[in-house]
Amino acid sequence: MGHKNPLAKQLIKSRGLSVSTDETSSSLRVYSPAFYWEFIILVIGVLLFCFAIGSGYAKTVEGIVFIGISTLALVFIFAFGMMKRTVLSVFDKSNEELFHHQSGVYSTSLDASDREINFPDIRQVGIKRFVRRGGDSFQVFLDVKDYSVLNVTTSSLSFADAQKCAEIIREFVGVQEKIQAVG
Repeated sequence: MGHKNPLAKQLIKSRGLSVSTDETSSSLRVYSPAFYWEFIILVIGVLLFCFAIGSGYAKTVEGIVFIGISTLALVFIFAFGMMKRTVLSVFDKSNEELFHHQSGVYSTSLDASDREINFPDIRQVGIKRFVRRGGDSFQVFLDVKDYSVLNVTTSSLSFADAQKCAEIIREFVGVQEKIQAVG
């Protein structure tokens, strides 16, 4: 016997975003995972440390300076990764309510948050632009009466995915205002 996924209809599926709805279109799920590239750098750094210690390079002045600077860089990279959050938002049309979950540090429960927001409290849906060297990235957010700005996705989306996601949310929630562009 096959088990049906209650949110089986995929509207958007990409590396940084999954938007799906149930068969009756009464629930909308927006899932945006954080990508922790910092782990790759940390593993490479630890391997380099082991190589430096094993080869005797760590006993030289240059080796000590290299390890000291590298340690500071790895601490900075680790701290930068602590700011990222995975975001899950479930819009329930029958209750006119949004359940918003933001994961904690490195997708743990440490510093995680949950919010429930009524649809009438959502003033506007917006897209924020982040200018980056490798190409701009985008994030979808809500302008909410009590919370000011509520991020619905991570800041790593393509413009096409962010625009489509924002429009789907705007139509689903019934926000009359046009999509706000920031950045």
